[in-house]
Amino acid sequence: MAVPSPPCRPPRALLLLVLLLAGLLLLAPPVRPACEGTLCEGAFYLAPDCACTPCPSGCTSCTAPKSTDQPAPCTACSLGHFHDTSAGACLPCHRSCAACTSASRSEFECAACFAPNVLFNGHCVPACPPGTALAPGRQCLPCSGGGHCAACHHLDTGSEGEATICDACQPGWYTDEPDEHGHQPPCTRCHVSCATCAGLGPTACTSCVDGLLLDPATGRCGRRCPEGTSPTEAAECVACPAGCLACLEPGTPQATCTGCLDGWFAAPLAPGLFGVACDPCPEDCLTCSSGAECDRCTVGRRLLLGDFSCAPEGDACPAAGHAPSPPESPLCPACHPLCDTCSGPGPGDCLSCRAGLLPASSSITGPSFEGEDPAACHSPCGPFLASPPSPDSASSDSQAPAPCSASCASASCEVCTGPLPGQCLRCRGDVAAGVAPAAPYLWQGDCREACPEGTAPGPAGVCLACHPTCAECTGQQETQCTRCIGGLSLDPAAGMCRRRCLDGTVAIDSEDPRVGAQCQPCRAAGCAACPPADLDACLRCAGGLLLHPPGAGGPCQAGPCPEGYFTLSGRCEPCAAGCRQCSGPEVDRCDLCTDGRAPSPGATCPDGNRPGACLEGYFPQGDACAPCASTCATCDGPSGRQCTGCAPGLLLQEGQCRARCAAGTFHPVSPGPGDGSSHAADCLPCDTNACLECEDFADRCTACHEPLLLHASLGTCVEACPEDGTRLDAPHGRRCVSCDPSCRTCRLNPDYQGGGLEEDPDGPPAELCLVCHEAFELIDGSCHSRCRDGFYISSLDDRGSPVCAACPHLCSTCARNPNTSSPTAICVTCLSDLLLHGGSCVQSCPPVGFVEDTEGRSCVPCQDRLCDRCDPPDGTNCQRCILNAFLHEGVGCVESCPAGFFGSSPEGAPGVCLSCAEGCLQCSGRRTDQCTKWNEERELYWRTMVIGVSVGCSILLCLMLGTVVVYLTLRQRRRAAKAAAAGALEAAVAPVSGETSPTPEASAHEPSSSSSGEPSGLSELAATAAPPPEHQPPVEMDHSSQALHVDSSDSTHSTRE
Repeated sequence: MAVPSPPCRPPRALLLLVLLLAGLLLLAPPVRPACEGTLCEGAFYLAPDCACTPCPSGCTSCTAPKSTDQPAPCTACSLGHFHDTSAGACLPCHRSCAACTSASRSEFECAACFAPNVLFNGHCVPACPPGTALAPGRQCLPCSGGGHCAACHHLDTGSEGEATICDACQPGWYTDEPDEHGHQPPCTRCHVSCATCAGLGPTACTSCVDGLLLDPATGRCGRRCPEGTSPTEAAECVACPAGCLACLEPGTPQATCTGCLDGWFAAPLAPGLFGVACDPCPEDCLTCSSGAECDRCTVGRRLLLGDFSCAPEGDACPAAGHAPSPPESPLCPACHPLCDTCSGPGPGDCLSCRAGLLPASSSITGPSFEGEDPAACHSPCGPFLASPPSPDSASSDSQAPAPCSASCASASCEVCTGPLPGQCLRCRGDVAAGVAPAAPYLWQGDCREACPEGTAPGPAGVCLACHPTCAECTGQQETQCTRCIGGLSLDPAAGMCRRRCLDGTVAIDSEDPRVGAQCQPCRAAGCAACPPADLDACLRCAGGLLLHPPGAGGPCQAGPCPEGYFTLSGRCEPCAAGCRQCSGPEVDRCDLCTDGRAPSPGATCPDGNRPGACLEGYFPQGDACAPCASTCATCDGPSGRQCTGCAPGLLLQEGQCRARCAAGTFHPVSPGPGDGSSHAADCLPCDTNACLECEDFADRCTACHEPLLLHASLGTCVEACPEDGTRLDAPHGRRCVSCDPSCRTCRLNPDYQGGGLEEDPDGPPAELCLVCHEAFELIDGSCHSRCRDGFYISSLDDRGSPVCAACPHLCSTCARNPNTSSPTAICVTCLSDLLLHGGSCVQSCPPVGFVEDTEGRSCVPCQDRLCDRCDPPDGTNCQRCILNAFLHEGVGCVESCPAGFFGSSPEGAPGVCLSCAEGCLQCSGRRTDQCTKWNEERELYWRTMVIGVSVGCSILLCLMLGTVVVYLTLRQRRRAAKAAAAGALEAAVAPVSGETSPTPEASAHEPSSSSSGEPSGLSELAATAAPPPEHQPPVEMDHSSQALHVDSSDSTHSTRE
């Protein structure tokens, strides 16, 4: 019988072959398309026909469309367009926007602006409004300062972000300078007496709250101005003219005094003028009532009551004509007219006599007179002395009598120096002794029945002049007044006449005009000032006391203000409603409410049954108050579109606070018609029948409906520019502008391609004059006449001759502004050290978009309109770009970075173009995983590699699956073959075993195949080696035993092999 073959092993060679094929696919070079090497740049994409096809309008880059009937999807947009990612298109923004945030084409959804406009709150405006600062990118940033900053400027912090420095806080707030690290302190509340201030405390006020007056010298706010100043209409104490105690119209040439300071006296003005003129007092006078008489003397000097002059410096009164007085007395009494020197004011106090009189101890005596003081000086002639002694007689014998005359001028004169009036030295009788002759009083050498006004009877009937401040008196001292001269008030308690009543008293006019004003005491205890009409009321308390509200304890008390009040300039002022403790009258100065709780942030205190309200700048949100948007003064929600009131300088329109009104609306400058109300915070619609856009009035147009043109000087819409005096402003323009003042008829130069005010100095002019006014000459399309430097032709007179007007301030030469209807001028050249900018002369160029040309002395705009900062002198090399533009090295500012670069603009840093990873055309960063588009070769390589790997893996997977199937099939067949061979073998062995059956004992000792050293797969071997039964060869029976044994051995041996 034949021996079976060995079983099949797994197909290892086939597996190696599959792996080899997969590796070859991976390493095979990519299949290159027909447009290999074609690369489209800029606003083009590579079409299937390998042609660079333009992107749709507004796109700066795009990708190939999926089908030919679809537009190419945009990946970046040009300036003035919005990238609609959902549609893959670039949609135009509003014409005022350089970039926008939506496709609505609204002028209030801008993201960047064209120069010179700036971005504020989503729209483009000519300048940043109050409360904002111009930052790089031509955007307006809100001022810092804790929300109370009114004006600020931008602080360039480089890559660390944007910041502003507050220059001025809102009224009632102030801020300090930034610290060394540039940190801006927030705006701090001023003192309660200050409306505005420059620092902390009551001495830093720059204006005062209502009812108080500012003293600029001290920075304090008070209820009265200091002496020498008077309040203006601005509630500021301004210095009066020299010597004035107070004045009218202070700080003006028409200022007139209403009273005089110490050291000055009031002199009358010319008839018809109100007030007085203050002239200086005589030397050493502290106060005076005229230029010849002092009221009081300076320290160290005494007042001489004889002539009311100041004595020489020293402790003693002068000996001649005056009596000595105690050192503490400020006065030196006058001697009696009989005395030359004296020890007192009486006639008996003479120490020496006047010339011509003899002392009582003289040996030469004359007749005595009735009532004569025995110690007084007397005349040797009896009742009179005819004439004073001659110098010779006085020197030879001082006691020699003078010649005697017949009688004195008056019978009432007892002693005289001559027979003429005014020579009497003593009148008859002594008032003190009860003798009352007809004229007992001596005044200026005459005897009178009574002392005249301004004098008072003195010793021996001599009339003594009152103190200069007194109109009537009882003596010569300033404390002996009974009535005062004009402008002074009598203090009855002190007997003095005062320019201003002392604290605690008030001047009240008497019903008798002759009596004048008197200082009456206030009735309230501790009151320093009260109104004349009510002495029980109090306006101001004495030092240390506070003026309390009406109640128990009187108006002036030493204790603190009661609950619900705060201290302001010595008074207890009420807090806001519902507030128990506060630092000022405003609702946001409340510290504690009447319910014992602190007010919630942004809220007022509850007032009785009425709940607390939100402060200005806050809105109610649940049980609390939340802040409004930064542009809102009041609001009803957190959004910038929920404003109900605006900060100063902004306009309210449709819930938004804007720097200007939207197109089609205007901000009126006059009250609303019919109601007298002001629309200062509203934008009203233009007259759509007349204008597309307008300003100031509904029918004052600034833009017109097509095809009408705007007549700029009239503000109206016309079908065509009038031939006489107007022309189009620019090619394809829609504005009619006035011709040059010298030109009567003009037209737009067909070679002019610009627009606006500034023309290219090297290009053709915008205007060609056709006919000039008289006195002008037409030369090469322009009219020529000359005004001297510093002047320009402002207009023409009735004869058509030019009228020269002075140039604006700081201009060296100028010309009339052709774009305004009024005769205004623009500078052409400037004075030294100034720069020309936009027709004006400035000290420095704007920080954004301009550079200084030191040679041309002008501000040159950056040549790249997307440039924010550039290099001098011509503005060609850009250093930084505006918002939403990127600086590309070697190119300048671009709206989008070119292929192979991406735009980077970290917060607070200017935008720049940075390179993508090598081989990347579009990306969002430098890493390879941020690449969104590779170049064609690399993209094809990677695409082929991916396809190759995918196909190889698929083939490998199929081969592996096929191998498994083949293996399982062969194995199944093998098992079936084994079973068939085993059956055939058993059938062939069965007859032989019947003839030569072994004995039971032999069978017992014969090892079985399972227990012998034979392989356990012998049956399998037989099954595989033996052919099927139908092909088995016949067995020869005569040699069956041996043959069978031999065949079995061979089979076993073959199997082992």
